[in-house]
Amino acid sequence: MKAIIISTGFVLLAALPIAHGGPAIDRGHSLCYRVTIQNDPVNESEVHQDCDRNVSRTAQIGAWNRAQTRQTGQINSNGVRQYHSDSRRYIDWRRDRRW
Repeated sequence: MKAIIISTGFVLLAALPIAHGGPAIDRGHSLCYRVTIQNDPVNESEVHQDCDRNVSRTAQIGAWNRAQTRQTGQINSNGVRQYHSDSRRYIDWRRDRRW
């Protein structure tokens, strides 16, 4: 599972130069696209696109993930990947008690 998350992270990082991180701008009769990458314990994403062609990709890695997308156009494409990851699971919070 760790290998999948790490390899997905590398692929998403490689896509950063072409990613648009801000809200989608209404461009009338053109293409609107949005790429969102979130890696926090709690991730929320809301995407609203209103162009002729809409493309949205969201990747979330965290303990709690929520994504909502609204697209109105002639061609709409949406992809969401959510991975559960709880860093507290990997830390042993119990102290070593020797009697």
